[in-house]
Amino acid sequence: MTDVRQVELNDTVLRTGPNDLTPAQGRDLRGAPGAGGPIAGVLKRARTGIKWRPYLMLLFYFSPTLVTGAYYGLIASDRYVSSAAFIVRTASKPSGSGGLNSLLRMAGMSRSDDDTYSVQNFLESRDAVKKLEEHLPLAEMYGRGADFISRYPSLMFGSTQEELYKYYTKMTSVVYSTATGVTSLEVQAFRPDDAQAIAVALLDLGEDLVNQLNANIHKDAVTTAEREVKRNEDRLTDAQVAVTAFQNKETMIDPVTSSVLVSTLVAKLQNDLAQTQAQISDMTAGSPNNPGLINLRRQADATRAQIDRERSRVSTVDGGLADKLGTYERLALEREFATKALALANSSLDTARAEVRRKQLYIERIVEPNLSDHATLPLRSWITFTVLCVNVLGVFIAWLVMSGVKEHVSSPH
Repeated sequence: MTDVRQVELNDTVLRTGPNDLTPAQGRDLRGAPGAGGPIAGVLKRARTGIKWRPYLMLLFYFSPTLVTGAYYGLIASDRYVSSAAFIVRTASKPSGSGGLNSLLRMAGMSRSDDDTYSVQNFLESRDAVKKLEEHLPLAEMYGRGADFISRYPSLMFGSTQEELYKYYTKMTSVVYSTATGVTSLEVQAFRPDDAQAIAVALLDLGEDLVNQLNANIHKDAVTTAEREVKRNEDRLTDAQVAVTAFQNKETMIDPVTSSVLVSTLVAKLQNDLAQTQAQISDMTAGSPNNPGLINLRRQADATRAQIDRERSRVSTVDGGLADKLGTYERLALEREFATKALALANSSLDTARAEVRRKQLYIERIVEPNLSDHATLPLRSWITFTVLCVNVLGVFIAWLVMSGVKEHVSSPH
């Protein structure tokens, strides 16, 4: 019977664990024959496991903090930061006041928020990454001197262009301050010269973008105005050529002047005719047989014929002076319109050039990219402390949840 009892108690130990034995079962074990045999070894090993169990659980609960501390303390590579600052400004009159804006107003310059955002968006875009790769071995820079987690490519970032862009946005920061108008640029790399080279290249790309925007402004405003001036110059030239051709064809400089001369001549001839007719009337009344009447009548007829000829020069429909005068006035009016249009186009061109100068964009470098001699990233202690705080909070929440579950299970209801 004793052997049977030992077997039952042995099964109880293996099934429930030595910590869950009732006092009676423990006494049976201690009083059973062979208590110094295999059963005693099982109890000893169980007590040893119970002693280390809290420490193992503690290691499990705080494993995120331990892993974080081990990585940032032993594995994580140093990262160097190259910082720069610049402003985008125009020659237009500033509307703000205070601070840097006042200094810019004294210089007759103002910042351009819209174009600053354009530069910022470009520096954070995929186009910037593509242009950087044309000048620098960007992927190689992000890989040398880095640990297997932080480098590119790594476990978190693949070797595609999209993954390179995501990694670039992680390592580059472009922040614009609306209060001061200053844009801050920070570039991270695992070597200080790499960080500085990337920052310098980004500023150069920003200046290229501003130059392209200026070229677009010039193209949209000045080029259109210059094209209009050229068109009106051609129009005025054609009008002047037409006037000159008419003058050469009709052998007269100014038909208006010619018409005035003809009109004056006709008026004089009419006056002479009236005087001659008056003389004829007087002589006919006084001495009708006077031989001088014949000469006076001939003179009157000649004057009348000359008047008809001069009038015919003006009133003839085809080739008459009136027709020539109409043609000349039409050509002169076209020349006048072309002259006024050219003057207006030149004025518009001057206005467009002044507007372009007013809208001309400039990038002013306030702080050049520095060559760091000390690694400022990663913030090892701060990151580890943050993970520890989150870890403690998570363990506390888990303990509250487990306590609630146990109370609910042990409740008789």
